[in-house]
Amino acid sequence: MKDLQASIDAAARSKICARNYKDQEVPDELIEHLLKVATGGPYKQGRRYFDVYAITNPDKCKEIWNPHTARPDEANRVLTVDRVNKDGTPATFIGNAQVLAPVLFVFMRCDPTPEYPKEDLWNPSDQDMAAENEVNGMFAIGTAMGMLTYEANRQGLHTGNCFCFEPRPVTDLMQKWTGRTINLGKAYLLVGAGYPQEEWKGPENALQMREHSIVEDHSYHTRPSDREDPQYYRIT
Repeated sequence: MKDLQASIDAAARSKICARNYKDQEVPDELIEHLLKVATGGPYKQGRRYFDVYAITNPDKCKEIWNPHTARPDEANRVLTVDRVNKDGTPATFIGNAQVLAPVLFVFMRCDPTPEYPKEDLWNPSDQDMAAENEVNGMFAIGTAMGMLTYEANRQGLHTGNCFCFEPRPVTDLMQKWTGRTINLGKAYLLVGAGYPQEEWKGPENALQMREHSIVEDHSYHTRPSDREDPQYYRIT
C-alpha cells in the first residue's frame, strides 16, 4: 500500500482554511481534474443536487468578496447584511479572503427535478419534499467539498472554504455571469484554491482577524481550545 501517510497529510492540510495564495495560475488541466473529482462522488440515488462552477477571473472573485462575504469585526460583533453591528454602530467590513483565490469553486444547490426556476429553491411549494432535498443536497455538497479539498491538497494546492456569504446576491451574480435562469440553483458554498504563499499578500483588513490563531503560512485554524477532532474506532 503506497502513499498512506501522504493521504493522511493531505486530509490534515484540508482542515486549514487558506487565505493567502501565490499569484500563480492553477493549470486548466488540474482545474478540470478537480471538477471531475467533485462531481464524481456518491450522491443519493445518483441525482443532481448541485453543480460546481470554477471562477478564475480575479475581478469576479473580488466582486463576491466585497461586499458579499463578512466576518466578525475586531470587537467580535457580528456584521449584518446592512453592514452595521448589532448595537447599530457602523461595522468595519472584513471579508473572507479565502475567496480571493486563483480559482474559486462555487457550489450551486440545484433541485433534482429538471427545469426548476431558481426561485422555487427559495420559496418551494412542497415543503416536505424541499426539506428532504435540502438534507440530501447538504450531504451531496459536503461529500463533494471533502473530495475536492482533499484532492486539491494532494495535488499541492491549499484550500479555504467559505460558508459566510450572502447567497442571494452571489446567486444573482452567477446568473449574470452564466446567463442561466433555469435550474441554476442557489449559491451554497465557496471553496478557494491556489498555491500557498508564505508572505501575506491578501487584503489588509483580513489581517485584523486576530481572534483566530494564525499559523505560519498565514492560514487560519479555529481556536485551539475549540478544536476536537472526530474519533475513530474499530469493531472486530
